[in-house]
Amino acid sequence: MRVKDRTKLIKADFRKGGFTLIELLVVIAIIAILASLLLPALSKAKMRGQSIACMAKLKQLQLAWIMYCDDFNGRMPQNIADDCPNFANGSPTLTSDHLPGGIYAQWVLGTADSAPQWTNDFNLTQGTLWPYLNSLPVYKCPGDTARDGNRNYSMNSWLNGVNSFLNGTTPQPWNTQCYWYQKVSDLVGKMEQTTTMVFVDEGAATMNDGFFAENPADPTTWIDCPAHYHINGSNLSYVDGHVANRRWSDGNVLSGQGGWGAQGVKANPLPSDDLRWLQAQCSIMKSR
Repeated sequence: MRVKDRTKLIKADFRKGGFTLIELLVVIAIIAILASLLLPALSKAKMRGQSIACMAKLKQLQLAWIMYCDDFNGRMPQNIADDCPNFANGSPTLTSDHLPGGIYAQWVLGTADSAPQWTNDFNLTQGTLWPYLNSLPVYKCPGDTARDGNRNYSMNSWLNGVNSFLNGTTPQPWNTQCYWYQKVSDLVGKMEQTTTMVFVDEGAATMNDGFFAENPADPTTWIDCPAHYHINGSNLSYVDGHVANRRWSDGNVLSGQGGWGAQGVKANPLPSDDLRWLQAQCSIMKSR
């Protein structure tokens, strides 16, 4: 065989056994494109998994709420706002008035917006629902990876939510324009159990006490804002025991805005379908 022919054969064998630089770059580019297509799908799958885990936790909280109501002749667990003089943080020396069975007992104590109270486990273990659900992780949404707090869930303020105690003994609601429900039977003729919200995954900007407030008398303002950890949505539980997901479109909810107290934050846009929908899950105006 001539030298020239032998050289051609060697070159041909080399090409059969490996990639050229261009071919390698093409393969890398294809892998990069596939990864860019797959990563968002994987991220959404992870968020869906977190949402399912969150719903399971809310289901457990809701069942604890139902068992409490059953044990107390339909009376709902008390839910005290943090601006009430009788509001308390959990502690080893907490007085019996604030412990389960006491006049100022509530489903959870304390606040969950900043240290040190947002990691104070006494706020959970001294709440009235703890005997029915003694598991600390249940109170924490798996979608909230940015905060160190031990609680993400809050309770509808119109379900035995207390803003003050008249003469230190008689609980009072924060608003007299809407119906206030202290017993499950109070809902009859006013709201359906399937559409009355109990617990909601609350947004970090308004997370403080366990008192989730919305005012159906003001259709323009969020008092407290729901979270949007689950693909722009959050999970809610209902009196009848079911749990559901709601995806939000309100710009101020999705941007994580929050006001302070009753001034709240304006819905965006106005009118806001999200706000009107959630207000209707909480209570209705007495004029209806």
